[in-house]
Amino acid sequence: MRALKINALIRNEQDKVIIEFANLAPEEIRTVGVEFVLDFNKWGDLIGIEVINLKYHTGSEVLDGFKDMASSSNASALLTYEEASDAFYIKLSEERSTDQRVVNGCLVLDSYGRLVKLEANMS
Repeated sequence: MRALKINALIRNEQDKVIIEFANLAPEEIRTVGVEFVLDFNKWGDLIGIEVINLKYHTGSEVLDGFKDMASSSNASALLTYEEASDAFYIKLSEERSTDQRVVNGCLVLDSYGRLVKLEANMS
């Protein structure tokens, strides 16, 4: 997957960051527990989220839903996927990362195995 600018709903709830790519009814989803690497700027703001071994945890269809989601203006996130390392990155800011934290969370997939949401614990 080439770098893809998209609009996504990004919100903080209590001690968790949630990024929604699509809104589905609960019976249409499944969750997969994963570890995330969170990137922070020098002020402690979240600027990026990485999932290592994405397709290993979820299956090869996980990114299929992004094919038609490209947004040329006012994108809230830049998505990249590196096939060789099976690493998925969501860039939320152009700032430089000065700190990282490994946290638990989950990926939410639709009935076709495509990523629709992620939830990462902030601590």
